[in-house]
Amino acid sequence: MRWNTVGSIIQRNGGVVISEQLAPYLDLEVLNEDESIFVDESHMVPVLQRFQGEPVVDDNGNLLYYFPMLQKDAPSSTGIGDGSYLTELRWKFSRAPTRKLVLAALLGAANLAGVAFLTILVGDPQVAATLSREAGKGVVSFVLGILPLLQGYAAAFFLIPLVRAARIAQRNASIEARNELRMQAADALQNPSSTVESKIQSGQELARAKVDPKRWEIAYSTDKEMIDQDFDLNEFDRRLAELESDEAQSLPAESDEAQSSPSPRQRQQNQ
Repeated sequence: MRWNTVGSIIQRNGGVVISEQLAPYLDLEVLNEDESIFVDESHMVPVLQRFQGEPVVDDNGNLLYYFPMLQKDAPSSTGIGDGSYLTELRWKFSRAPTRKLVLAALLGAANLAGVAFLTILVGDPQVAATLSREAGKGVVSFVLGILPLLQGYAAAFFLIPLVRAARIAQRNASIEARNELRMQAADALQNPSSTVESKIQSGQELARAKVDPKRWEIAYSTDKEMIDQDFDLNEFDRRLAELESDEAQSLPAESDEAQSSPSPRQRQQNQ
């Protein structure tokens, strides 16, 4: 259900989203002070892996997420949230009716009381001697032999549910914290800041372009120095200018028939 919703949001936004648009449906980290932008966007990693997306940096340094597989049409959504978000359900201690839980607790209490009484009984030397005479030493030895097992069972009968209850309480606290963050993210998207609105608009511009994001904007990479990446951009511009110059020089030499046929670049522009 979660991933169907996430995929639908990406499609409605033309295959390009920002983290704030998907945040109400993901497992989040802490928001910053104004609760509109995230401290880190590691929650987007599972989305990128599942839908084969890639991060793209726009001209203003905003981080966008492009999903070619989900880009079918231009954005059909404004990108502003409607306040909806994913709500995780709390874990329950048991699905059994309350009546059965009460009966189980009473049974455990009776068992614990019986084991305690038996422990006290055989622990008294006079009582143990009396039982040996009346019931035989074998019976007393057998009771003493299984007494540790009975004690362990009586203790585990209550200890295991208590540990389970503590773990469920801890898990539910985490669920409540995640739900609270998602609710904050949904509110922030429903009433976006100017920064978030700018990021959404930039994403929609990229989605409308329907081009390879590497041609639209080359994202900075951590494995290259900034000066090297600036050189790559300059080199790309230089080569593009050379290609355009060569094409312009070759036009007069072409036949009338060739001139009447549009060039690949022109056909691409016409399309």
